Amino acid sequence: MVKQDGTIFWAQVEISYSLGDKKEYQARILISDISERKRIENLLQITEKRLSVLAEYSRVIFWEVDAEGLYNYISPTCLSILGYTSVEISAKKYFYDLHPDEGRAAFKVAAFEQIDRQLPFRNFENMLQTKDGQVIWVSTNALPILDENGKLTGYSGVDIDITEHKLVAAAVVEREASKREQAALAKADAERRLLLDNIQTQVWYLTDDHTYGRVNVAHAAFIGVSKERLAFKSMYDFVQNDRLDHFIQDVKQVFATGQAIHSELRLPNADGEWRLLKILTSAILNADGLVRQVVCSADDITERKQAEEALRYAHWKLESTIEGTHVGTWEWNVQTGETTFNEIWAQMLGYSLAELAPISIKTWEMLNHPDDLIRSGELLAHHFMGKSLYYECEPRMKHKDGHWVWIQDRGRVVTWTEDNKPLLMLGIHTDISVRKASEEKIRLLNIELENLTLTDFLTNLFNRRYFMLRGTEAVKRVMRNTEPLSLLMLDIDLFKKVNDNYGHEVGDLALQHVARVLKSCLREIDILARIGGEEFAVLLPNMGQAEAAILAERVRKLIQDTPFETGGKAIAITISLGAAVFENGMAAIDDLLRNADAALYEAKRSGRNCVVIFGDNLPPPTEGK
Repeated sequence: MVKQDGTIFWAQVEISYSLGDKKEYQARILISDISERKRIENLLQITEKRLSVLAEYSRVIFWEVDAEGLYNYISPTCLSILGYTSVEISAKKYFYDLHPDEGRAAFKVAAFEQIDRQLPFRNFENMLQTKDGQVIWVSTNALPILDENGKLTGYSGVDIDITEHKLVAAAVVEREASKREQAALAKADAERRLLLDNIQTQVWYLTDDHTYGRVNVAHAAFIGVSKERLAFKSMYDFVQNDRLDHFIQDVKQVFATGQAIHSELRLPNADGEWRLLKILTSAILNADGLVRQVVCSADDITERKQAEEALRYAHWKLESTIEGTHVGTWEWNVQTGETTFNEIWAQMLGYSLAELAPISIKTWEMLNHPDDLIRSGELLAHHFMGKSLYYECEPRMKHKDGHWVWIQDRGRVVTWTEDNKPLLMLGIHTDISVRKASEEKIRLLNIELENLTLTDFLTNLFNRRYFMLRGTEAVKRVMRNTEPLSLLMLDIDLFKKVNDNYGHEVGDLALQHVARVLKSCLREIDILARIGGEEFAVLLPNMGQAEAAILAERVRKLIQDTPFETGGKAIAITISLGAAVFENGMAAIDDLLRNADAALYEAKRSGRNCVVIFGDNLPPPTEGK
């Protein structure tokens, strides 16, 4: 379609008809701009076509196997390279079925050593057998495929025919080493020169001081100079690249060990374009078995590497799609309410899509927890106004069997109307019930741990640590607001005799008895704690000295008049109390505790079962005075 300004765009047109009052049909036309979607679909088709052409027409075998070595996929080029029909190749179920019978066992051992350790295959040379019995050499490169838990599910890779490289290297070594027949050697040398100058593979010889010997046309053309100019010159005269040092080290290693080495080297060609070369460096031995020269054969694998990257990207897209099927997906037309869910979405709640039909946005609202539905609406509005890039909420949804399932609901508006209203929204649902249960368990454990760190386990009163924390807060509040603050310290008289005469279990019961009586005398705002063995403290906010003295006497008398019973015996208990009030000049709860403790000491020295007010020489007042 064409806009007013001449811009051409793709449109999706929906037409619906209705019969009007005058028995005339009326058409309702909805036009949506889908240019971006068409552009993405076109790019995807082009990418898939490129990958398909690459897999079908290149001289590279693309394959994928599972963790047991069973083929999931093998590209059509395998048919032309190995000569099998598609039916015959389907009978080759495992990757080692294409290996020649001779040496297959050793090949399986070497391959599965890599697989068991989940290592990639890099330049892994092995053999394949054609239908007519011939053996070809391939270089295998493959990467392990892991699931979201890191478990190996298979391998994806490529096999590249390196038979020609092998033949060339073998021919060079064999013919260079053979001196039996000079005439045959001369003929073979001429044939080799002809061969090397007519293949695309770059071939050059190097001495132990990295000087060029023989060079074929392909390598000279790549460097951009003649073969004659390259002869007897150092590679460093023509190639300036930091990576060259690594390659020369490989050359020296071949001279030292005689073992061939595969390497990759990125070099600029004659046009200054950086190309990636895959190089096989092999030893040429003299009659005594010593390395006389090395021969390097290189293929330009730049496009192949790009193809591998494209293949990995395509595989990643596939993995993403597969992974996506493990979550519920939804599409919502915000303007019409039309909604689409996948089957996994329904299964999370114990349903099938058929059971929930007809499907609409009302389906989602019906299954959502009412409290969470309000929150979801707020977050959606926030996203529609452009205040958040994504909509994300964690609602509870009703399962078919009645329990609530915690869901992570995440989505985004992907298309908008011309007047900037949300049109199409896409999103996913993920079951996070396990995570929520774990979070709740951790929360409860933290509360329990917090209580354990702040509570005395015997009396269930606050411990000294909590008392000091609250006392510090109270002192700061008093210093800020100049409100009164008092503190009582009390100690059970002759408590050691209780333990000695009745045992420690009865002593524990006595402490619990005192704790219960104390709690019954105090206000909700008062802070009662066990701060020592038989020692208790009470922080009295908004209470002056006179009121604190009256309360202390009331507590003393109630303890005295309330013996506790155990084993049929009534055991009388008395307490001594010291009281202190916060005064000017004090800076911390420790100052108040010190005064109250001094008063308590005086009470015990004065005969016990009495109350002493710090700084007061008069007898303790009684209730009512």
